[in-house]
Amino acid sequence: MAFDYEQLGYIQTNQLRNALERVGERIDEQETFKMIAEADPENTGTIQFAQFKELILEKRENEQGSSDEDLLDAFVAMGGRADG
Repeated sequence: MAFDYEQLGYIQTNQLRNALERVGERIDEQETFKMIAEADPENTGTIQFAQFKELILEKRENEQGSSDEDLLDAFVAMGGRADG
């Protein structure tokens, strides 16, 4: 709900940095653009939960590791639906 105002199941790519910061991930502008390119290769301008999850998993695995449940909790905390 925090970012997916219309409850369509995705966020806009330009909201990615704010969404990541809201779930505790600090990234710089360059890393943001890299993550958007990875999550949205078709350049649709949107990121769905599965894409968001992949971004967080990759980032956290590189840092410390994470579980699917933690990622879903983070997604819900930023306004996503519990069913992903």
